[in-house]
Amino acid sequence: MIVHLLNYRVPIGRANADQVEAVGPMEMSLPLPEAGTVRAARAWSPKRTQLVTLKFAERGQTLRLTLPTLRIYELCEISFRR
Repeated sequence: MIVHLLNYRVPIGRANADQVEAVGPMEMSLPLPEAGTVRAARAWSPKRTQLVTLKFAERGQTLRLTLPTLRIYELCEISFRR
């Protein structure tokens, strides 16, 4: 499962590119599909060179996870074991 996260508190314009403030940590709750149990949750950003492993917990049909920071864009990958 892939989740795209966008920070809309971004000043518009090229001159403002370095004025973006990261937000976080962000706690999220996502409904889980019936795809098995969660094996891992990782985040990727175009501004980082490595994936970040996210802390997560499953509670019934809900996944709770924490993203340390969000600058402009993050992609969260949630993988399942069957």
